Amino acid sequence: IMAIGSGMYNGKGLFNNSIFSVKNGNFLVEEDNDFIFAVIGEELGFRGSLIIIIIFLLIILECLIIAYRAKTLSGRLICVGVMAWIGFQTYTNIAVATGLFPNTGITLPFFSRGVSSLLSVYFGFGIVLNVALQRKT
Repeated sequence: IMAIGSGMYNGKGLFNNSIFSVKNGNFLVEEDNDFIFAVIGEELGFRGSLIIIIIFLLIILECLIIAYRAKTLSGRLICVGVMAWIGFQTYTNIAVATGLFPNTGITLPFFSRGVSSLLSVYFGFGIVLNVALQRKT
């Protein structure tokens, strides 16, 4: 909460190496994995955090649009499943970073450093893009 609040509206700047930074003061346990949204909030501020949330909402909306245009029922279920997975994982990570949930260890899709999480999200989104190529005619 201190990291997100210290970023205020504009943030402290990308790659801020100040000793007064919450990230460099060892206040965050896993700043590159579980608490990456807190680092984004500190460095980019409220505007950057809002842009990240809007990008995730657009990804979720695009998954729903692809599910609507899918050719088969299995394609629709895949798209809705990946949409729910990315949405739940994003919501949970942001809730942990803001203090609404206890620490769960769930990473932020496309941003956290965890390789297995990153690869599985890429594979899931790749399957959604493959479903998007096979539209109804």
